[in-house]
Amino acid sequence: MKKILHFNKRSLGNSGFTIIELMIATAVFSVVLIIIVFSIISITRTYTRGITQTNTQNIARNIVNDVSQAIEFDGCGGTDGACSATEANPTPGTGYSFCVGSREYIYQIGWEVEPSFLATDQHSVNGLVVTDPNPAGSTCPGPSRTFKKTLVPNGTEFLNPNMRLSYFNISEVGSTDLYNVDVEVVYGGSSVLQNPTASNGTTACLGTVVQQDFCATAKLDTVVQERID
Repeated sequence: MKKILHFNKRSLGNSGFTIIELMIATAVFSVVLIIIVFSIISITRTYTRGITQTNTQNIARNIVNDVSQAIEFDGCGGTDGACSATEANPTPGTGYSFCVGSREYIYQIGWEVEPSFLATDQHSVNGLVVTDPNPAGSTCPGPSRTFKKTLVPNGTEFLNPNMRLSYFNISEVGSTDLYNVDVEVVYGGSSVLQNPTASNGTTACLGTVVQQDFCATAKLDTVVQERID
C-alpha cells in the first residue's frame, strides 16, 4: 500500500529570512556600527586634546626653566646690564632679541611656526630661538630683526610646528636681583584662535568643542633670583 506524503508549502519557507527581517537586522547593525564609530572619534578627539595640551604646557615650561636657569646662574647681559630687555610692546611678526649671560634669545610674537615656510601672513620658520654663545660682534639686546623665512644659524628652536609665542616678558622686580619671567605658548592655526596675533597674552581658543580639539594654550610665570652680580 502506497503512503502518500503531504507537504505544507508554507512550512518549507520558514527556515529562511524574509526581506523585512533582513532589513531590520541591517538597520540594527548600522546603528551599532554608527555608535561604535562615533565613540572611537570621541575617544580620539579627547586623546588628541590631552596630548596637545600636555605638549604645549611642556614647551612653555621648558622656556621658563631655560630662561630662569640662565638668569640664576649666568647673570644678566645686554647693553643695559639688565634682563628686562624684552620688548614692552612687540609688533607681531617682528623679531626681537635680548641676552642673559652668554645666551641670546631671539623671538617674535603672534606668528605660527611652520618649518616649511608658507608664503602667507602669520607664519614663520622661527618662534623663539636661543643661541649659546651669542654670535660674535652682536649687540644684545639687538635691534629689531626679521627672521621669518631664514633659520637662525646655530640656534635651537623651542616651539614645535603649529605653535606660536603669544606673550613673552622678563622684567626686574624693582631694583632687586629678582626677575619675573612670563611666557604664554599657543598651539593651533589662526582659524581656531581668538586674537591669534595679539602680543598681550589675550590669544585664546575659540569656543566650539571641535576647534578646541586642535587648540591649546599654556601660560606660566615665575620669579627667579639672580645669583651672579
